[in-house]
Amino acid sequence: MSVRFSVTVQNATGDAQTGQNVDLYAHGGAKVGDFTDNGDGTYYYDVTTSGKYDVYVGGVLQDEMTGIYIAADDLVSDISDKADKVSSPTTGDFAGLDANGNLTDSGNSASDFLTDSHKNADGAGSTSAPATNKEHNAAAVELSDSGGYFSTDDVEAALQTIGSILQISNSSLDFASSNYLTSLTKVKDALLALDTKVFEFFIKGNDINAETNLRRMVLTFGFSGNLTGVIGSLKMVDGIACSSTQGIVMMRAGSITGISATWSGNSITTGETINLFSTINGAANTNFALVIDSDNKDDQKIYEVIDTGTLTFAAGDKIGTGYIIDSSGDYLTNVVLAIEITLSTMTETTS
Repeated sequence: MSVRFSVTVQNATGDAQTGQNVDLYAHGGAKVGDFTDNGDGTYYYDVTTSGKYDVYVGGVLQDEMTGIYIAADDLVSDISDKADKVSSPTTGDFAGLDANGNLTDSGNSASDFLTDSHKNADGAGSTSAPATNKEHNAAAVELSDSGGYFSTDDVEAALQTIGSILQISNSSLDFASSNYLTSLTKVKDALLALDTKVFEFFIKGNDINAETNLRRMVLTFGFSGNLTGVIGSLKMVDGIACSSTQGIVMMRAGSITGISATWSGNSITTGETINLFSTINGAANTNFALVIDSDNKDDQKIYEVIDTGTLTFAAGDKIGTGYIIDSSGDYLTNVVLAIEITLSTMTETTS
């Protein structure tokens, strides 16, 4: 919609003048349009956009009609879009916004929040220095138990939740016989304790209380082409075959805890098998072997795991691989074999 802007044109003696060329310009700018002559000395123009305007008569700017502000319906519309005030505000409360952008009373004032002069809780809360280090004791953040410390059970529960995500046994997270958390009074220290334990999950595997248990590792061996013959071994890096004198030398003691294999092709006679296994110093661990036969040959993958401490090795021992094929005509093609080891000591070993 628009607002009608009317002007009257008179001569020096005050007589109405018709048939005049009356124009509307944006203030200091371009022409907007021509006024309509009513035939009685009055002229009008329907303005749709609010702003400052100039009026020209016969091409001459009229001093008394320079920079006239005309409020059109667009201004009225803009005003109607303003945010509504709060009808019954509480003095001192902070303002909030509702879903429509209107003001609300948040219900909170400055007294609901800590100030720069808030006491720095150092365990006793005895200093008025600003809490720049953001450390607060248990009571300051409403976290306390009957002993005035963080509950070991609370931290343990958090660890067990993380442990379940990481597939770590909850039995490894029992602090009942430990003093690990008994003297913690600050949120920061409790979080650091939690962070330390989570880090130990990755470093120490599933036995979080064992100071000497390190993470698991995987040794990889392979054979390109057809794995044939009756007895033999797979190869290490650069195609070097495993033997009683060739293998990967262990720098720390530990256990073999898993073995897996993949292959791209095969030929295995019904009733016959191909056995893949690890070796320690050339001795075959045939009691813990991968058995591939006519039933699983087309799976092209197989794995087995064993408990830590069952198949052990010492620092300086050589880990390798071997195979036994029942029928000399059978074979596996392009074999990749992985041996999982779990180290059991952090003590440095010298040769």
